Amino acid sequence: MKKIAVPSTVPTNPEKWSSSSKQSYIYESAPTEYKDRHYKCSRCKEESVYTAEAQQEAYEIRKAYIWQTRKLCINCYRARVDLEKSLDECRQLWQSEKNKIHADSQFLIRWLGYLEAYVQYGGKSDKANIKMLKTLIDDLKV
Repeated sequence: MKKIAVPSTVPTNPEKWSSSSKQSYIYESAPTEYKDRHYKCSRCKEESVYTAEAQQEAYEIRKAYIWQTRKLCINCYRARVDLEKSLDECRQLWQSEKNKIHADSQFLIRWLGYLEAYVQYGGKSDKANIKMLKTLIDDLKV
């Protein structure tokens, strides 16, 4: 016999929402509880759940905008966060060591890979840096 999952609920406290969420029309008629929301990951297409507890943490503690919702499953979200950290490290290294690493093909290829992968996780394409890196990589091949 298949067990049916009962959605969890958590009471809302709109007074703890961000100021921008309080300016939204939903604030005047705020729901009394968060409910688990089922969705399909936009990247891997796996079925996922945005739990009531996670919504409460996002909206009332981290102060995310109330209309923000999940698009990535937890595994894809973690991969995106890792990519963002790697991209930040590359940008910082580029800023501080540009003269040394502009001819480091391994670094340039790795950074390009991070930039191209980031788009697959819903990130905005950094067309300027992608173009620059492709040009630098092509120049090193000559």
